[in-house]
Amino acid sequence: MCSLKFHACLTIVRVGFGNAEHLVELASVMYIAYLLQHKGYGTQPVERFHEAEDAMECVNRRGLETGTWRLDDAAYPRFAELLTLHDRQLADAPAHVIITAEDELMRFIGSTTPSPLPPPPG
Repeated sequence: MCSLKFHACLTIVRVGFGNAEHLVELASVMYIAYLLQHKGYGTQPVERFHEAEDAMECVNRRGLETGTWRLDDAAYPRFAELLTLHDRQLADAPAHVIITAEDELMRFIGSTTPSPLPPPPG
């Protein structure tokens, strides 16, 4: 996984020049970051991932309706935070752990499960 690609996607979506592909890339990195954290590489509260997932759903809905795929200013810091986490994970996690997380993401994508995140509390 190339971290620079994800940072570029975030910038593109932030300024409103994104498309569905950019959103898919951001979703992938968000979920990989969660899966790596679940394996011991990170300490972000799971709520941060839920907030990012909710923001992504809003961007997707708005993009499908209007053709504009833009992440609002309130959601941007959440994604920037998760990308910073993922940068650290890529530096710290052994390759086999990253590959395992990528395999888990592929299984999720091929499933009917709505999210690899645990359900929100409450």
